[in-house]
Amino acid sequence: MLQYIQIISSTRVWLIIAEILISISLSRALVVLEVSTHDLYLQVSETAQLSVLLSTPLNDSVSVFLSTSAECNMVNIIPHNHTIPARSTEPVNFVINPVVAGETVIFVRGDFVSDSRTFVRLSVSRNRIFDIIGSTIGWIYFFAWSFSFYPQIYLNWKRKSVIGLNFDYLALNTVGFIAYSIYNVCFKYFDGVREEYKTLNPTGVIPVEVNDVAFALHVTFTSFVLVFQCISYEKGNQKMSWLIKFGLGVVSFGSFVYVVVIVLELVKNQPWLNFLYYLSYIKLASTLTKYTPQAYLNCRRKSTEGWSIVFVLMDVTGGFLSIGQMLLVAYNYNDWKSIFGNFAKFGLGVVSVSYDVLFMIQHYCLYRENSEEGYQRLPEGGHDTVQLRTPKT
Repeated sequence: MLQYIQIISSTRVWLIIAEILISISLSRALVVLEVSTHDLYLQVSETAQLSVLLSTPLNDSVSVFLSTSAECNMVNIIPHNHTIPARSTEPVNFVINPVVAGETVIFVRGDFVSDSRTFVRLSVSRNRIFDIIGSTIGWIYFFAWSFSFYPQIYLNWKRKSVIGLNFDYLALNTVGFIAYSIYNVCFKYFDGVREEYKTLNPTGVIPVEVNDVAFALHVTFTSFVLVFQCISYEKGNQKMSWLIKFGLGVVSFGSFVYVVVIVLELVKNQPWLNFLYYLSYIKLASTLTKYTPQAYLNCRRKSTEGWSIVFVLMDVTGGFLSIGQMLLVAYNYNDWKSIFGNFAKFGLGVVSVSYDVLFMIQHYCLYRENSEEGYQRLPEGGHDTVQLRTPKT
């Protein structure tokens, strides 16, 4: 009997010890390392102090280690490790001393504590002057692109006609910016999307700012104004081609099916994030293809009448400035991967500028002498059977 009592007592002791250990582990799991900032912007040769502390003091000392991304030699951290004393509420400080320009992530790790949020994004520039120049360039091309559609709206209103404005271009542009607007609004204001992005990219930055939202919504609005003008003003025999109608139908049906699949919860991993990426591909495809119908229409008509050259000039200004800013940022932060590692964005900018140059050649060189008289009809059967100018002889 005494033996059974001893066994039971021993079991209770071990259970108590286990409960104590579990409670200690849980308390440590609830404690996190906190940093003074998640983003550091420095210039080469500058130094900054990074503070690290525990969210709740512990009865044990905690060793804290700082490390950078693999194969990174752009920054010196002094010291690499620190010890937070037991029951301390004071932070420990590290000196961040960048050696070369670039971007990296500093990871903060500690013994026995949760560290899922303890990282610092470090951006080191060659010179802050380039940052100021880059920011100024960014605002200039933002306004150039934002207001570039108003000359076309004014031209249509003045002529009370949209003859010369290709409907395929307008359809592709409108759908592209609708997709872009949804992408930006959801990324900026929907917590579910932001959480999915943070889960997939814990050290990443949400890739949308307020000016991105404003730009997308504003251009979408001007696109709808142009659509209304196409409905209201003289348009001759112009209409959308069957190819564009089919393509937009496929895109719309695909979007509808994707949303239904998400609502029915048939996709578990980042469903809304993947849908927004799908919308971004629609915008990229739109940007890549939308100018081709307009250039072809100008060629068939041997005229750019009805296609605003002021819009083209503002668009090419924004395009050149955008590419220039990308190159400046890449040089300033020694981050050429931002261009050549993501060549799609850079390539699309070059494509857009190339089309603008083609439009200027058409307007100022090839079809400059064409008058407003001498219209004739293109043969029936084409989707863009509009008035064709006869060049002066």
